[in-house]
Amino acid sequence: MASEIIIRRMTVEDVDGVAAVEAATFPTPWSRDAFASEMKNVAARYLVAEKDGKVIGYAGAWIILDESHITNIAVLKDERGQGIGRRLFSVICDAARATGVEKLYISAHSSKESQAAYRALGCVPAQEADPVRMEKEPCDVQMEYDLKGVHPHEKARFSGACSLHAAVRCGRGLC
Repeated sequence: MASEIIIRRMTVEDVDGVAAVEAATFPTPWSRDAFASEMKNVAARYLVAEKDGKVIGYAGAWIILDESHITNIAVLKDERGQGIGRRLFSVICDAARATGVEKLYISAHSSKESQAAYRALGCVPAQEADPVRMEKEPCDVQMEYDLKGVHPHEKARFSGACSLHAAVRCGRGLC
């Protein structure tokens, strides 16, 4: 029987696991201290994907007033292709939507893999680019996601790509 993957709010106890996923995923990873600091950031919302008691993925967003920005989404390479990133994205969307945010902004960087993953989730090129980010990272691809539209679970279900099930625990019960 396959192990259940649980999506839940990140805690201080998860910092080492999240930092390990980050280091295994990105060429210039955030430090452990950066994630520990995020746990104190009132604008930050972080989730982990846990399997057999081990952090195998995470997602984070900053929710400030009426805007939300994805900080990172990462899943260990051996765990990819199971819809874990989609599940993390869906629950982050729910958290932002619950605060009244209508649009989520994403920096997909220059990674073709990241851009393709965000496009598959329904993200589109941002109508308004962040000039500060563009100056710092001229190859960055900024994207956005409309939170007023169809929920990501529904998009996945209607496209036949849904790998979500009741274990998502997001309360939507769509899959």
